[in-house]
Amino acid sequence: MERHGPRPRLGSAVRSDAETRMSAAGPARPHADIDAVRLVHELQVHQIELEMQNDELRRAHVDLEESRDLYWTLYDRAPFGYLTLAHDGAIVEVNLTATKLLGVERSRLIGRPLSAFMNSADADRFYLYRRAEVAHGTRAACDLALCRPDGNTIEVRLESAPEAAGKNERWQTVIVDISDLRNAERELRESEARFRQLAEHVEDAS
Repeated sequence: MERHGPRPRLGSAVRSDAETRMSAAGPARPHADIDAVRLVHELQVHQIELEMQNDELRRAHVDLEESRDLYWTLYDRAPFGYLTLAHDGAIVEVNLTATKLLGVERSRLIGRPLSAFMNSADADRFYLYRRAEVAHGTRAACDLALCRPDGNTIEVRLESAPEAAGKNERWQTVIVDISDLRNAERELRESEARFRQLAEHVEDAS
């Protein structure tokens, strides 16, 4: 969500406002040297211009900070994990949801390869997945297991898309915990197998 605050006004608009404020302040005091009076007037108008520009710059800065804070709040509280991966698979950015999935603090994740949370088979699959991404440069998905430091394993789906190509390419990656889905699928297969065994037993008995 973007918020656009007022942009600083430059040039004639600020000059006109400054002249208006000077007029409201009353006429300049008589002075013997008309050039000096004009110089003082110009300096006063210029000072007002600077003050007005500073006020608007401060307001724009506040709006920018509020927009940034809102972005990070939405990023961190998203229902899915978000990662930015470097070309070698190292974690560059990570949101709070992903840190909870991986069970590691954000500061300890930055710079660490995501493959460090995989067994050798899934690490190879992840490597081939990234090679395919580089080759095609399009969004791709991959299912694998991640091993948390607490000894638990979660099954996840990774979906990545390139952010930038070339030597400094990065990949925006969504990480979704599909452990419950996989458990449900296994239970369904086991139920179907038990049903078939029961059906065969009834058929043999008859």
